[in-house]
Amino acid sequence: MPIRPWRATSIQIKSERATQAPDDASAKALIQRNVDRLVGLIEQACDSAQKPDLVVFPEFAMQGPPLKMHVREWIARACSSIPGPLTAPLQELAKRRGIFISGNMFEAPPEWPGRYFNSSFIIDRQGEIILNYRRVNTAAFPSVHDFMSGYLAVTPKEQVFPVVETELGRLCVIPCGEISVPEVARAMMMQGAEVILHPGMTNTVDRE
Repeated sequence: MPIRPWRATSIQIKSERATQAPDDASAKALIQRNVDRLVGLIEQACDSAQKPDLVVFPEFAMQGPPLKMHVREWIARACSSIPGPLTAPLQELAKRRGIFISGNMFEAPPEWPGRYFNSSFIIDRQGEIILNYRRVNTAAFPSVHDFMSGYLAVTPKEQVFPVVETELGRLCVIPCGEISVPEVARAMMMQGAEVILHPGMTNTVDRE
Protein backbone atom coordinates (compact mmCIF):
# COMPACT_ATOMS: atom_id res chain seq x y z
CA MET A 1 0.00 0.00 0.00
CA PRO A 2 1.45 3.44 -0.92
CA ILE A 3 2.40 5.62 2.04
CA ARG A 4 1.93 9.37 1.73
CA PRO A 5 4.83 11.63 2.72
CA TRP A 6 4.95 12.36 6.44
CA ARG A 7 7.01 14.53 8.77
CA ALA A 8 8.96 13.49 11.86
CA THR A 9 10.24 15.94 14.46
CA SER A 10 13.02 15.16 16.95
CA ILE A 11 12.62 16.89 20.30
CA GLN A 12 15.74 17.62 22.32
CA ILE A 13 15.19 18.56 25.95
CA LYS A 14 17.35 19.63 28.86
CA SER A 15 15.75 17.86 31.79
CA GLU A 16 16.35 17.49 35.51
CA ARG A 17 17.60 14.22 37.01
CA ALA A 18 15.49 12.42 39.61
CA THR A 19 18.64 11.04 41.25
CA GLN A 20 19.60 14.57 42.28
CA ALA A 21 16.39 15.24 44.21
CA PRO A 22 16.72 15.18 48.01
CA ASP A 23 13.83 12.72 48.46
CA ASP A 24 11.22 10.74 46.53
CA ALA A 25 8.51 13.41 46.79
CA SER A 26 10.85 16.03 45.36
CA ALA A 27 11.87 13.59 42.63
CA LYS A 28 8.26 13.07 41.56
CA ALA A 29 7.73 16.84 41.40
CA LEU A 30 10.92 17.11 39.34
CA ILE A 31 9.71 14.40 36.94
CA GLN A 32 6.40 16.24 36.55
CA ARG A 33 8.32 19.39 35.58
CA ASN A 34 10.19 17.38 32.94
CA VAL A 35 6.93 15.98 31.58
CA ASP A 36 5.34 19.43 31.49
CA ARG A 37 8.39 20.81 29.68
CA LEU A 38 8.28 17.97 27.17
CA VAL A 39 4.56 18.45 26.52
CA GLY A 40 5.18 22.17 25.97
CA LEU A 41 7.89 21.50 23.39
CA ILE A 42 5.67 19.06 21.49
CA GLU A 43 2.85 21.61 21.57
CA GLN A 44 5.24 24.18 20.05
CA ALA A 45 6.16 21.75 17.29
CA CYS A 46 2.48 21.15 16.55
CA ASP A 47 1.80 24.90 16.42
CA SER A 48 4.60 25.48 13.92
CA ALA A 49 4.23 25.81 10.18
CA GLN A 50 5.65 22.29 9.88
CA LYS A 51 3.40 20.25 12.14
CA PRO A 52 4.80 16.73 12.62
CA ASP A 53 2.96 13.49 12.06
CA LEU A 54 5.36 11.85 14.51
CA VAL A 55 7.48 13.21 17.36
CA VAL A 56 10.43 11.39 18.95
CA PHE A 57 11.86 12.49 22.29
CA PRO A 58 15.13 11.23 23.81
CA GLU A 59 16.13 8.72 26.42
CA PHE A 60 16.24 10.12 30.00
CA ALA A 61 13.93 13.03 29.05
CA MET A 62 11.41 12.44 31.83
CA GLN A 63 13.32 10.79 34.67
CA GLY A 64 17.00 11.14 33.94
CA PRO A 65 19.30 8.13 34.37
CA PRO A 66 19.34 6.03 37.56
CA LEU A 67 23.14 6.34 37.78
CA LYS A 68 24.18 4.45 40.94
CA MET A 69 20.78 4.09 42.60
CA HIS A 70 19.81 0.60 43.71
CA VAL A 71 16.95 -1.09 41.85
CA ARG A 72 14.34 -0.84 44.60
CA GLU A 73 15.21 2.81 45.29
CA TRP A 74 14.98 3.76 41.62
CA ILE A 75 11.65 1.97 41.18
CA ALA A 76 10.18 3.81 44.17
CA ARG A 77 11.62 7.16 43.13
CA ALA A 78 11.09 7.40 39.39
CA CYS A 79 9.67 4.39 37.55
CA SER A 80 6.16 3.96 36.16
CA SER A 81 4.15 1.46 34.18
CA ILE A 82 3.45 1.72 30.44
CA PRO A 83 0.73 2.88 30.05
CA GLY A 84 0.73 4.80 33.29
CA PRO A 85 0.86 8.26 34.87
CA LEU A 86 3.93 9.35 32.91
CA THR A 87 2.56 8.31 29.53
CA ALA A 88 -0.97 9.63 30.23
CA PRO A 89 -0.22 13.31 29.39
CA LEU A 90 1.52 12.21 26.19
CA GLN A 91 -1.38 9.94 25.25
CA GLU A 92 -3.84 12.81 25.75
CA LEU A 93 -1.60 15.10 23.70
CA ALA A 94 -1.23 12.59 20.86
CA LYS A 95 -5.01 12.15 20.65
CA ARG A 96 -5.77 15.88 20.88
CA ARG A 97 -3.15 16.83 18.28
CA GLY A 98 -3.64 13.78 16.08
CA ILE A 99 0.04 12.76 16.07
CA PHE A 100 2.24 9.79 16.89
CA ILE A 101 4.63 10.19 19.85
CA SER A 102 7.60 7.94 20.55
CA GLY A 103 10.11 8.07 23.35
CA ASN A 104 11.84 6.29 26.18
CA MET A 105 11.40 5.91 29.93
CA PHE A 106 12.21 3.63 32.83
CA GLU A 107 9.32 1.21 33.25
CA ALA A 108 8.45 -0.86 36.33
CA PRO A 109 5.75 -3.28 35.11
CA PRO A 110 3.37 -4.52 37.82
CA GLU A 111 3.68 -8.04 36.40
CA TRP A 112 7.43 -7.99 37.15
CA PRO A 113 7.69 -6.74 40.76
CA GLY A 114 11.19 -5.71 41.79
CA ARG A 115 12.34 -5.19 38.19
CA TYR A 116 12.59 -2.15 35.95
CA PHE A 117 13.39 -1.79 32.27
CA ASN A 118 14.75 0.82 29.89
CA SER A 119 11.66 0.86 27.67
CA SER A 120 10.72 2.61 24.43
CA PHE A 121 7.16 3.09 23.26
CA ILE A 122 4.98 4.45 20.46
CA ILE A 123 1.64 6.22 20.98
CA ASP A 124 -0.70 6.44 18.00
CA ARG A 125 -3.02 9.26 16.87
CA GLN A 126 -5.83 7.85 19.05
CA GLY A 127 -3.67 8.07 22.16
CA GLU A 128 -3.11 4.32 22.46
CA ILE A 129 0.19 2.66 23.31
CA ILE A 130 0.76 0.49 20.24
CA LEU A 131 4.34 -0.67 20.93
CA ASN A 132 6.51 -1.17 24.00
CA TYR A 133 10.08 -2.38 23.55
CA ARG A 134 11.93 -3.36 26.72
CA ARG A 135 15.56 -2.86 25.80
CA VAL A 136 17.54 -6.09 25.63
CA ASN A 137 21.12 -4.80 25.33
CA THR A 138 21.87 -2.26 28.05
CA ALA A 139 25.07 -0.63 29.22
CA ALA A 140 24.30 -0.34 32.91
CA PHE A 141 20.63 -1.07 33.54
CA PRO A 142 18.56 -4.23 34.15
CA SER A 143 17.44 -6.04 31.02
CA VAL A 144 15.10 -8.82 29.97
CA HIS A 145 18.38 -10.61 29.19
CA ASP A 146 18.82 -11.00 32.96
CA PHE A 147 15.93 -13.50 33.11
CA MET A 148 15.28 -14.33 29.47
CA SER A 149 13.88 -17.82 30.05
CA GLY A 150 11.24 -16.49 32.45
CA TYR A 151 10.51 -13.53 30.17
CA LEU A 152 10.02 -15.72 27.11
CA ALA A 153 7.72 -18.01 29.06
CA VAL A 154 5.06 -15.27 29.13
CA THR A 155 6.12 -12.98 26.26
CA PRO A 156 5.46 -13.85 22.59
CA LYS A 157 8.74 -13.98 20.69
CA GLU A 158 7.60 -11.30 18.25
CA GLN A 159 7.15 -8.94 21.22
CA VAL A 160 10.78 -9.28 22.32
CA PHE A 161 11.79 -7.17 19.29
CA PRO A 162 8.40 -5.62 18.45
CA VAL A 163 7.36 -4.01 15.17
CA VAL A 164 4.00 -2.28 14.63
CA GLU A 165 2.05 -1.69 11.42
CA THR A 166 0.86 1.92 11.06
CA GLU A 167 -0.24 4.35 8.37
CA LEU A 168 3.35 5.66 8.45
CA GLY A 169 4.75 2.22 7.68
CA ARG A 170 6.01 -0.57 9.91
CA LEU A 171 7.74 1.10 12.85
CA CYS A 172 10.14 -0.07 15.55
CA VAL A 173 12.19 1.70 18.22
CA ILE A 174 15.85 1.17 19.12
CA PRO A 175 17.09 3.46 21.92
CA CYS A 176 20.46 5.08 22.48
CA GLY A 177 23.57 2.88 22.21
CA GLU A 178 21.61 -0.24 21.31
CA ILE A 179 21.48 1.14 17.77
CA SER A 180 25.12 -0.03 17.50
CA VAL A 181 24.10 -3.68 18.07
CA PRO A 182 23.39 -4.86 14.51
CA GLU A 183 21.49 -7.98 15.59
CA VAL A 184 18.71 -5.83 17.09
CA ALA A 185 18.02 -3.93 13.88
CA ARG A 186 18.34 -7.18 11.94
CA ALA A 187 15.79 -8.94 14.16
CA MET A 188 13.32 -6.08 13.76
CA MET A 189 13.94 -5.88 10.01
CA MET A 190 13.23 -9.60 9.71
CA GLN A 191 9.86 -8.88 11.36
CA GLY A 192 9.13 -6.29 8.68
CA ALA A 193 10.39 -3.00 10.17
CA GLU A 194 10.66 -0.20 7.61
CA VAL A 195 11.49 2.74 9.88
CA ILE A 196 13.66 2.69 13.03
CA LEU A 197 12.84 5.40 15.56
CA HIS A 198 15.91 6.24 17.64
CA PRO A 199 15.46 8.08 20.97
CA GLY A 200 19.09 8.94 21.62
CA MET A 201 20.61 9.79 24.97
CA THR A 202 20.30 13.16 26.62
CA ASN A 203 20.99 14.37 30.17
CA THR A 204 24.41 12.76 30.60
CA VAL A 205 26.77 13.50 33.47
CA ASP A 206 29.77 14.33 31.28
CA ARG A 207 28.45 16.99 28.90
CA GLU A 208 26.10 19.96 28.86
